[in-house]
Amino acid sequence: MNDQEFCNCLKVDTIVLSQWIDEGWILPAYVDGMPEFRDADIARGHLILDLMDFRRQCCRNRHNHGSDRSGSRTAVDATRPDVGH
Repeated sequence: MNDQEFCNCLKVDTIVLSQWIDEGWILPAYVDGMPEFRDADIARGHLILDLMDFRRQCCRNRHNHGSDRSGSRTAVDATRPDVGH
């Protein structure tokens, strides 16, 4: 699977994918210099998204209960189309 197919599958854009690769969270195989994503990469991507959603919910809950946490979104969150502004 190429990078565009990967992004379409997880509904993230290529900037997010690049960030994940730069961070070492996703480690595609490279064939002829091009990234090739496997089922394990898709599963890892789903896990990353789940953890980001969990973190967002925890921050929101703390904020709603009077915590001093700002609940601000990360740069990665800002690139997700499904995150409200």
